[in-house]
Amino acid sequence: MATNKVTDNKEIIDNEPFSIELARVCIGLNPRNDKLKKHCKKYLSDGNPDFVLEATDSDIEAERERAISYFGRSDINDNELERVFIYREIAERMPSYNTFLMHASAIAVDGEAYLFTGPSGTGKTTHTKLWKKELQDRMRVINDDKPLIKITSDEIVACGSPWCGKELWNNNIVAPLKAIVFIHQAPENEIFRMSDTDAWEALMNQVYRSHNPENMKKTLGFIESLIKSVPIYSLNCTKDIEAARLAYKKLKG
Repeated sequence: MATNKVTDNKEIIDNEPFSIELARVCIGLNPRNDKLKKHCKKYLSDGNPDFVLEATDSDIEAERERAISYFGRSDINDNELERVFIYREIAERMPSYNTFLMHASAIAVDGEAYLFTGPSGTGKTTHTKLWKKELQDRMRVINDDKPLIKITSDEIVACGSPWCGKELWNNNIVAPLKAIVFIHQAPENEIFRMSDTDAWEALMNQVYRSHNPENMKKTLGFIESLIKSVPIYSLNCTKDIEAARLAYKKLKG
């Protein structure tokens, strides 16, 4: 295996296997080059892997075809395609470890996690920025696009992952989940508790849906547990700091 060293001012690629820990699950990765390890650097682990992943040539080509089919993009390089493949495989396997991936912006305030979610473009990142502006060092971003949610009989926690949004906000944080907020742009600020029925439908649109029927069945059970255990709100909001203040006051009680 290659190791990092410099020869003639050029760095030799390090593609040795390594492990990461996500949501208290240790995952072994056999990378094609050093870019994947750099991407996952906040989550490196010395633990024994619960499972191991490796992208083959055919996996990369399948991701390329998917990118062309769904997004009309043929310009994505192999490094990015490898990251997407590993992300997808982790999301597929996590339900076996009482964990699922959710499309949301997850933050930690005073050690407690809050999720802002909704369809793309509704203002999750904007609202996260408002909380940061209001709370300063009391608030940290766990992941601004793809946090992991772990549910056991003892706890429900939000966890960081290396796969995030364009702001590149992610941290290796695990924090108890205190509330979920569905964001809606509006001319005035208003927040209210969602009914279980509305929460169920909204959550189904924001969780990663596994292609494995057994894992999808587990994910449905996780959603049911969320609705029973975590308050879920709908927030109609402006882009003004008062929206963050209203939400914070409501969520903190």
